[in-house]
Amino acid sequence: MKQLIASKWDELISIRTKEDILSFLESNQKLFRNLFTSVEIGSIWINVAMSLPRIIFGFLLLTEVYKYKIGMPAYDVQGMLPQDLVLPAWLDWIGPDTLIWAERIEYGIYGSLLITGFTTRMISFTLLWIVLWDLFTTQADVLFSPVLVSLFMITCLYSLVLGSGKFGVDHLIFRRKTTD
Repeated sequence: MKQLIASKWDELISIRTKEDILSFLESNQKLFRNLFTSVEIGSIWINVAMSLPRIIFGFLLLTEVYKYKIGMPAYDVQGMLPQDLVLPAWLDWIGPDTLIWAERIEYGIYGSLLITGFTTRMISFTLLWIVLWDLFTTQADVLFSPVLVSLFMITCLYSLVLGSGKFGVDHLIFRRKTTD
C-alpha cells in the first residue's frame, strides 16, 4: 500500500504539461469512476427509501433554522472580525457580513448538491466532517437537536458508502459511461 501511495505521489509530482494531466487521469480512470458511481441496487423501493432522507436533509440545509438543528455550526464565521484575519491589504473589503454570506452560499451549494445527488460521496464526507468537527469542538446550543443530528450523520454515512442511488445525477452521468 505504501508503494502504491508513493508511486501515485511521484506521478502527481511529475505533472508538468497538459498531456501529463490527461495521462494521469486516464491511468486513474477506474479510481475516479469508483468515486462517483453509486452502488447498483435493483429494487426501486430501496432506492426511494435511500434517496428520500438525502433529499429531505438537502432541503433542511437550505433553510436557516434547520441547518443548525442538524448540527451545522451556528454562524461559525460571525465571531471572526476583519482584524482577526490575516489578509493582504487589497482584501480589506472582507468583513463579518461578507463571511456570513459566504457561509450561507456554501450551505446552499451543499444542500442543492444533496438534493440533486451530484458528487454525493464527496459532499457527504464534507458534511459529516463539518458535523463531527462542530460536535467535538463546540458545545451544543439551544438550536441543536440530537435526534436530527443522529439521522443526518446516518444519512451522510450511507450516502458516503452507497452514493446517490438511481435518483441522482451521478447515476445518470456514470450509468452511460459504464454501459459502453
